[in-house]
Amino acid sequence: MTDHNAKTDYSNLLSTEKMACFNSNFPNAPFKSYLLNVEISKHFFVWLHFFEITLRNRISTHLNKHWPDWYMPESYFCNEILTKKHKSKIKYAHTKFLENDKNDGKTITVNNVISDLSFGFWTAMFNEKYHKKIWMHTKHKKVFYNTKMTKLHDISMNLSMISDDLNSIREIRNRIMHCEQIISHAPELQMKNIIRYLSSIIPNKDISIICDIKEIAQDKELDKSFSELSMLKSCDDLKFNISWSSEHFRTLKNN
Repeated sequence: MTDHNAKTDYSNLLSTEKMACFNSNFPNAPFKSYLLNVEISKHFFVWLHFFEITLRNRISTHLNKHWPDWYMPESYFCNEILTKKHKSKIKYAHTKFLENDKNDGKTITVNNVISDLSFGFWTAMFNEKYHKKIWMHTKHKKVFYNTKMTKLHDISMNLSMISDDLNSIREIRNRIMHCEQIISHAPELQMKNIIRYLSSIIPNKDISIICDIKEIAQDKELDKSFSELSMLKSCDDLKFNISWSSEHFRTLKNN
């Protein structure tokens, strides 16, 4: 990455408000820290893409099994289990489908609803208010069911811990999608959390897909960016390293 000193004139590119947190947290190199923020956010996108899709599909599979009509506003699930806030999300998905002229004469399906529900909706399914209603009797292990991966990555199957971790991932995901600052929000830890949980959702026979995602995400370049961030912060505890190598995942797949 090109070296940018603190005197870089970015006033025609970025607003004072946008740069305020970078000026505050990295006064010696605000523009360089901004560029690092963009670089690190770029690498997150690939992992978030796969995690968001995989998580919602696994949760939907569980809901389909226990409440086949969960995605219908008049269903028991919507009216007796969901909060008003989350029920309104499903109702909105139906309204949006019906108002689309392309859907004239079509019947809404579960896939139509799934694709229109936000990541926040899915992570909220692990909030405390749903622990006994949706995940009683360790049913959450039907989502995070790859026990080899949960053991390897030391993921507690405690629902409160899962809820906290998923909400943290959601928060950094939203910051990235809104072009906000993430480098002061433990991006190294959140990246590892995403990989941990994604690994626990994928069947062990397919776990080598993580290796493919690592290649798409160019994690070697990400390591360099985190090293730069570490130097920028003058801190040794920010060195990032995904210790689960491609060979390790392939070995697990074959066991």
